[in-house]
Amino acid sequence: MTTENEREAHHGNAEPSVTSSIERLVVASQNVISKKIDLAVLEGQEWITRAVLSILMAACGGLLACAAWFGLVVCIALGLPDSYSNMARAAVFTVINVLAAALLLRPVFRRVSPSEPTQTARHSGELAAARGSEGNRG
Repeated sequence: MTTENEREAHHGNAEPSVTSSIERLVVASQNVISKKIDLAVLEGQEWITRAVLSILMAACGGLLACAAWFGLVVCIALGLPDSYSNMARAAVFTVINVLAAALLLRPVFRRVSPSEPTQTARHSGELAAARGSEGNRG
């Protein structure tokens, strides 16, 4: 028959105590949480990097598009017959740019269609109806 000390020496403490099991569970849980935090930080950094690169690419594309537009309009203005003065060429350049800006900004300035009354319009109509009914009483 082997004693408990011999068993521990032979198996290297094969049956850990409840306390050491809980300690190992806590350490393992902390390691998992730490790795999840590290992963979240890396994902956040990757997302920010992609967002910044996308913004930079959009800005560069926008600048190139503006340069191309400017070159096109200058070519159109300079392509006018020689009978046009420099002032007329500048006016053509300006009108083309104003029309392009108006077309690009049209969706920004679009309003609610008149067939759909706004909350304020409905409220004013209710107030007017209430005032009209008060005037009929007196």
